[in-house]
Amino acid sequence: VVSSHVLDEVSRIGSRVLVIAEGRLAASGEFQAIRELMDDRPRRIKVECDDPRQLAAAIVESGAALGVRLEAGGIVIDTDDIDLFGHQIAPLAAKAGLRLREVRPLDDDLESVFRYLVERR
Repeated sequence: VVSSHVLDEVSRIGSRVLVIAEGRLAASGEFQAIRELMDDRPRRIKVECDDPRQLAAAIVESGAALGVRLEAGGIVIDTDDIDLFGHQIAPLAAKAGLRLREVRPLDDDLESVFRYLVERR
């Protein structure tokens, strides 16, 4: 048993957690499974490619995103269907003639799960 507020270190030790917020048990289990159950929170994905604006337009048109935000070097996508997004991102980029440099989740770590649980209270 480890008690810590340094969540990055906790996630390296193990993936099964008890999250206590305001003195109450907020969640327990594998933190990835807890994140999967949070269907009220869209997944946030960072995508870097040759032409972020063009890819953003294609993603919005495809319906695979709830929202798209341009950022330096790429786009941040909010999606409530991570499977659909995962199946569509490479074909959309290929169809547009774009090269994907990076596709990575921004909120599937223990820190994000904890923050989402605390915000619910």
